[in-house]
Amino acid sequence: MPTAPTSDGAWAPPLVTQVTASYTKVTGLLIGAYRSLTTVTGDLVAHEAAYKAAQFHSALFGWWGLTGLFWTPISLNRNNITISSVRTVLATGKPAADWLSDPSGRFDERYWDGTRWTGQVRSVAIDGDVLSLQPPIPFSLADGEVANFQCSSCRTFIRLSPAEMVSAAPTPCPACGSDV
Repeated sequence: MPTAPTSDGAWAPPLVTQVTASYTKVTGLLIGAYRSLTTVTGDLVAHEAAYKAAQFHSALFGWWGLTGLFWTPISLNRNNITISSVRTVLATGKPAADWLSDPSGRFDERYWDGTRWTGQVRSVAIDGDVLSLQPPIPFSLADGEVANFQCSSCRTFIRLSPAEMVSAAPTPCPACGSDV
């Protein structure tokens, strides 16, 4: 769904309210160790509870046996790194770099570099029953340069300037009138 650009013409950053992460529990055995993952999708409260449960379990049951002595410190450290990342993402509300839904609504996805939206976009093309992602379109257009796009309705090639590319307003196809 398209969103309106902010007063400076840029789109607002995406907001993260839930995160998915996994925490490791280690149970040491005499001749081995059993490791299990707990995957959580939710807010910081859910992650803190899963983190504390995993750390408690590993600290209490992970040290038995030689392999437990090896895996327990590793899992305790990985869990610390994971909860630290979750806290950072949820505190800032900004996701890591990734392809996300295009806020302009003109394309299926736009690349978020972790701090701002970039000009890299991609769209989903449906060929019969096959769903394939078109490769990202590289953007480093200087003033006066144009990019070629193909209208998804009539397949006419259209040349767009950098200003038209980042504009929040859809550009109509000159051949069929549908939004590019």
